[in-house]
Amino acid sequence: LESLGITADADAISQSLDVSETDVVEMGQRLGQHDLSLDMPYNEDSDVTPMNVIPALGDGAEEILLQGETAQLLQQNIKELMPRLSDKERDIIEMRLLAESPVTLREIGEKYGITRERVRQIEARLLSKIKSHIQENIEDFSREWIEDA
Repeated sequence: LESLGITADADAISQSLDVSETDVVEMGQRLGQHDLSLDMPYNEDSDVTPMNVIPALGDGAEEILLQGETAQLLQQNIKELMPRLSDKERDIIEMRLLAESPVTLREIGEKYGITRERVRQIEARLLSKIKSHIQENIEDFSREWIEDA
């Protein structure tokens, strides 16, 4: 703009770039500031850096601990329930609910000579048994713990 003989104030720049004058002023302020190191202490008398006070992404330590304890409690209750289940039900729990890589309903159905729909029904009944068992054994049980299961 200045090479064209136009004074490059916020109004002229905003019209030239088709943005608001506020955006031009804010961008000018940002460009006028210096960079800040995340590892540099705030002052000479402190070891605190911006990196120390930036919140961590993801779950905090308390949430991770709670999830671990909840998972452990659920596994313990499932193990207590296992002796009362049939071999087929134990297989379904182990292959579908406890496995890192669950097998498909069809694969279990083929193993037992039943349809995948029947396996799904057995799995749904097992989940209901697990929830009931947990409700009986955990005083402050919340359905939200295993709502998605």
